[in-house]
Amino acid sequence: MKNKIVRNFTERNFRIAFLFVFLMVTYLLSSCNSKREVKEIPVEIEWNTLENEYFSLEYPSNYVVEGDFEVGVDNMKSYSVDTTATNEIDILPRNPSKDKPWVHIVLSRSNFQLSLRDFMQFSIASKAYCGVEVCQMSDIDSTSFAGLPALSVTFAYPQEGGDTLVQRQTIVQLPDYKLYYININCHKEIVNDSQKLAPAFEMLETLKFK
Repeated sequence: MKNKIVRNFTERNFRIAFLFVFLMVTYLLSSCNSKREVKEIPVEIEWNTLENEYFSLEYPSNYVVEGDFEVGVDNMKSYSVDTTATNEIDILPRNPSKDKPWVHIVLSRSNFQLSLRDFMQFSIASKAYCGVEVCQMSDIDSTSFAGLPALSVTFAYPQEGGDTLVQRQTIVQLPDYKLYYININCHKEIVNDSQKLAPAFEMLETLKFK
């Protein structure tokens, strides 16, 4: 009789312990799934507008604009044939990381009577002339940008510590000699990741010349 009572007591304790463990595992799995679901909810990003005398562009609110096109339209028009005026803007992630691309836009008004391909060749040659360690990763590609004929090429810039920056440069020239160098820059880690590169391409899709 005593053994039966002990056995029943043991079995009851075992069932209680098993139920407790089952409930704890269920709770932990539910908690993990809940946390995972919360983590995967995308953060809605608002878009801001960058606008100056030359173009307008939309950019995400988690990016910031640095630099300016300080030379106004009237001043640009007054530059002589042998003079080049330059304006530069960077659109950078507010919290930079190797997972985020950025955009660099240069406006250079030049009255030199050169073809767009000559300007691209000059851009390639000038990097070597300035002592920049650079590797040309692609041929010059004929393309279009904002409805205008353009040329593009890809460069790689080795950095200290084994890192590499990749730049996709597009050159487009407006009829009034305004020459734009439009660059998408990123670290090599995301160069083949279209999802991580998307913010840069989405920004440039909104660019409209004036």
